[in-house]
Amino acid sequence: MIARTDTFAYRASKFLSRHKAGVAAALLIVILLVGGLFAINRQRARAERRFNDVRRLANSFMFEIHDRIESLPGATPVRELLVKRALEYLDSLASEAAGDAGLQRELAKAYQKVGDVQGYPFEANLGDTAGALDSYKKALAISEASVKDHPNDVDMQRDLLVSYERIGNLLLATGDTAAALENHRKALGFSQALAAAHADAGEFRRTLMISHLKVVPYLAQL
Repeated sequence: MIARTDTFAYRASKFLSRHKAGVAAALLIVILLVGGLFAINRQRARAERRFNDVRRLANSFMFEIHDRIESLPGATPVRELLVKRALEYLDSLASEAAGDAGLQRELAKAYQKVGDVQGYPFEANLGDTAGALDSYKKALAISEASVKDHPNDVDMQRDLLVSYERIGNLLLATGDTAAALENHRKALGFSQALAAAHADAGEFRRTLMISHLKVVPYLAQL
């Protein structure tokens, strides 16, 4: 009898023939694991799609609908309810935003919008100054963290600048001149940095001019 060459294929076939049950069990486990991972990834993708659908619906409900009803007679209670539900939604969503730069930026803008509705002094608002300040501070905290993580992101720097301006405007309207000036100075610092880094962009030159105009008038009051 001629001996077969001791190749890998030969050794593998011998092993399989001797351990059929064990190999079959191992193969079944691999199939189950692969199938499970596929199912998990599919469920995750489906959950993400549903999450994004709910997010878009919530944003539309909170802001687009609000903007259409704010001037209607007797709409104040509805606007207050929308703000309450918006804050519940945003506070819940904030716990899921870690590591998602896009979601963090969206959250900052949403808190800013809610703050405007609550008490921005230069627009029609609900007169909730304390609530507006709280919402603006939430937007500010998110924007500060985002700029720290993405120091070269122009959009995030602009969002942070706007947060400082909103807080400064609100504090000035409430008579807290020193704190208002502090926030406007921070906004001015970002305006100067953006204008210097983008010297050819007229948008940033206009922003810088506005920031200067916000700081100069009440320096004499201090």
